[in-house]
Amino acid sequence: MKNPEMSVIICSYNRAVYLKICLEAFFCQPSEALNKVEIIVVDNNSDDNTKEIVSLFSKLAPNIHYVCEPLQGLSNARNRGLKEAKALWVAYVDDDGEVFPNFIECALKVIHEGKYDAFGGVYLPKFSPGKPGWYRDEFASNIKLSYTECNIPYKNQWFSGGICVFKKSALEAVRGFSSVLGMTGKRLAYGEETLVQVRMEKAGFKLGFIPSIKMFHWVLPMKYTLRYFFKKSFGTGRDSWQSMGQQASLGEIFLIYGSTCKRILIALCRLVISWRPSADWRPTACVAELLSALGNALGCSYGYWIDVKFRCNFFAAASIFF
Repeated sequence: MKNPEMSVIICSYNRAVYLKICLEAFFCQPSEALNKVEIIVVDNNSDDNTKEIVSLFSKLAPNIHYVCEPLQGLSNARNRGLKEAKALWVAYVDDDGEVFPNFIECALKVIHEGKYDAFGGVYLPKFSPGKPGWYRDEFASNIKLSYTECNIPYKNQWFSGGICVFKKSALEAVRGFSSVLGMTGKRLAYGEETLVQVRMEKAGFKLGFIPSIKMFHWVLPMKYTLRYFFKKSFGTGRDSWQSMGQQASLGEIFLIYGSTCKRILIALCRLVISWRPSADWRPTACVAELLSALGNALGCSYGYWIDVKFRCNFFAAASIFF
């Protein structure tokens, strides 16, 4: 395809089963809309049958392309997709996501309106077998960010990198995604999609949130555990300082810790309110919220005192001798 209106980039690492479902969802788009885009699957060193899956779909639609990025890391894969894209706009969709049938039409409509340089959409949970009764839908969705179209940041929140669209030149202007942040192999790490939005907002680009752009996002069984709640929140808190794009001010420190303390208090109150002195009392959802808040607080502390402060002091000391 010579002149696609949008390049859809799907970065994948050892998720061939979900990637197949992800690609199938694009064949539910109107054929006229599908023919206006190219789909680039960036294989980030998978050792499963990812390449074979993409090859199968490429035979059905010539606008589906396979690219291998040997440098491990989601940010590296995303940047490789950006480099390969032929369109003036790029969309990123998680490999374990299923876009709604109107995804391409809605995205192109927003692009043609010209209000934003980047915008994100809604992800809704699609549960793998084994979902526990205590697991709430809100644990795996951003639908509560806003029910109407709005500018980003909105209430100190940013759109998700799992379903988002960027003007290619704007994303290139902020040097794409930071390879220091984000998932690398099986390591949980975050912040790269927030940092790129922070940089764009400071550079004067317009960001938005479009609730009509939606996808289902698979909730894998590993996410049903309390350990995962803590681990994910710790990683989010740890990486939050770097995702700011600058050294945190005193006001930002109070804001982050104040927000985290508020989450802990709310989780504790819900736990107390839900108390039932009976055998069927199952406070797991409240415990999950509490562990998330505590993990975030510990992650923030680790990220600030160990990562930010240590690095600053180390390099300051090193500069004296070198």
